[in-house]
Amino acid sequence: MDTDTPLRILFVEDIETDAELAAWILRKEGLIFTSIRVDTQEAFLNALVEYQPEVVISDYSLPEFDGMRALQLTLNYSVNLPFIIVTGSINEETAVNCIKAGAWDYIIKERMARLPFAVKGALERKKTQATQTNAEVALRESERHYREIFNATNEAIFLDDAATGRIIDVNDAMLRMYGYDSKSEVLAGTIGDLGANPLFYSQSEIEARFQRTLEQGPQIF
Repeated sequence: MDTDTPLRILFVEDIETDAELAAWILRKEGLIFTSIRVDTQEAFLNALVEYQPEVVISDYSLPEFDGMRALQLTLNYSVNLPFIIVTGSINEETAVNCIKAGAWDYIIKERMARLPFAVKGALERKKTQATQTNAEVALRESERHYREIFNATNEAIFLDDAATGRIIDVNDAMLRMYGYDSKSEVLAGTIGDLGANPLFYSQSEIEARFQRTLEQGPQIF
């Protein structure tokens, strides 16, 4: 979280003093944030869109609304929005159901001192998830770029399992250059089988050609 930008917290709470107490406890632990409070489903839905909270802290029971419904609506809006349930009393089964339903954490009102740590923990978890997502996106983009080069180049390329010597993939140029009709003909064999082809380049020569393609880009004629 950017410490220069206040965190946006959405309180789902019908008792104003309870929301004020939660806010005071959070600020006491050094959290810098802005907040708004809602206690109806309509106001909650509007706040999700207009206020765009970074954390939702919801009471479990409200007269016209409840925390589990707020959780469902939050998940529909964004599965990556931290949602923390706060309740006056909760048994173990209810707590487990809240977590199973998608809540990031739950706090019993008699132990409100734990709320700041629940919020900080949720933010760290969100940050970790974002880092993992970015890494996965970068990996997919790298694989896509690699696959484009693999398929577009006119250089013959094969990939093999170093342990067994079996061919695991070849590009179209490889098939054309060595007269194969389909990949299945090649994938059924080993490097030794390819070596019997009089047109076959050595592995080191193919690796050198592929490295040149990676550096210079595919040469399409």
